[in-house]
Amino acid sequence: MTEQELRALRRPKPEDAAKYLGGGINAQHIRIMAQQGRCPYCVALKRPGGRRYIYNIYVEALIRCKHEGLLFQPAG
Repeated sequence: MTEQELRALRRPKPEDAAKYLGGGINAQHIRIMAQQGRCPYCVALKRPGGRRYIYNIYVEALIRCKHEGLLFQPAG
């Protein structure tokens, strides 16, 4: 997936981010890191009392992180 294709998406999903990043990163990895607050380009939101997460992908942050090689924040 190219930057132009990514920017054209109305509401990108973790699957789209994984396609853009390529390599060994998959959508589930992005979801887990977002739930842990370690993903600088994706936020996991859960309603109080809810069981499911909603994922917001920040496209420009994703593109910047790919270029800088900073895909996840270290734990701690």
